This record gives sequence, structure tokens and C-alpha cells, in this order.
Amino acid sequence: MKKSILILLMLSFVLNANAQSKSREVGIKTYNLTNYSILLKKEKKPNRYRRYSASFNMNVKSNLLLTNSVGFSLGFEKRKSLTNNFEFIHGINPGIHINSSFSNALSSITPSIRMGYILGFQYAINKQFTIGVETIPFFQASVSYFNANNVGEPPSISMRANQSAGLFLIYKF
Repeated sequence: MKKSILILLMLSFVLNANAQSKSREVGIKTYNLTNYSILLKKEKKPNRYRRYSASFNMNVKSNLLLTNSVGFSLGFEKRKSLTNNFEFIHGINPGIHINSSFSNALSSITPSIRMGYILGFQYAINKQFTIGVETIPFFQASVSYFNANNVGEPPSISMRANQSAGLFLIYKF
């Protein structure tokens, strides 16, 4: 009986220590101060993270043109330590996005799927905060639905591959 209690206590200690060693991170990323993403990262193994990202953009351009973009991605990030506080990050990042544009004469909606690859660097300021820069070059397949002057247009299909660098701030807990 004493052996089983001792084994259960040791097992609970090991499981609790393992659960506490896995970190979680939450942060914000911006590309040009109009595009923002909320990041949530969960450590799965040492130096391997699952990352969730929700992005949003709202922009009013000339002649009352309003553009919106929302998206969600689920990525898998790997980290390679370069120095004590400096890491290289990389990994795949598939996602879905919906872009829309509205004006007096034109409206369009463009749903898309993306396959990207995370490339970046991050620096640990202290145990809780990290700053970094990353880019996620991606291939995107999309279908656009247009309505110009209240006349429906046939959908168009496009593919593109680009992404600018973004800055992020992460809080670890």
C-alpha cells in the first residue's frame, strides 16, 4: 500500500513538473501599423511550438473605398538558439483569409487559403517578454467575387506569393 502511494505521489510530481515546464505565449504582431495579428503559442516539445494567429486589417482609402481583411492560421514553429537570448524561428503556417472591398461602384469578396513558411528572429528581453521580426512568405489560392455597378462579374482565380516583414512583442506565462 505504501509503495502504491509513493508511486502515485512520484508520478503526480513528474506530471506536474512536466506540465509546468511547457510555456505559453501571447503577443501582438504588426506589418505596417494597419495590419495586426494576435498570436498565441503553446510549447509542445522543447523548442517546438504550435502557434495560432488571428489577423485583421481595416483601411479606408480614397473615394470612400473601404477594405477589410480577416484571417486565421495554425502554424508549427521550431526554434534554434543562436545565443543565450537570440533565436532563429521557422516552420510551416497554413491559414485562411477573407478580403473585402466596398465603394459606391464596386464590391468584392475574396476568400483564400494560404500555405506559408515562418522565417524570423526573436530576442528575449527578460523571462517574460520577447521581441522579434518575422516574415511568412506564402502561396495563396483565392477566388474573387465582384459586383461592379450592381452587375455581377464571374469569379476570378489568382495565386500569389509574397509577405513583408512584421514586428512582434510576446509575453510568456
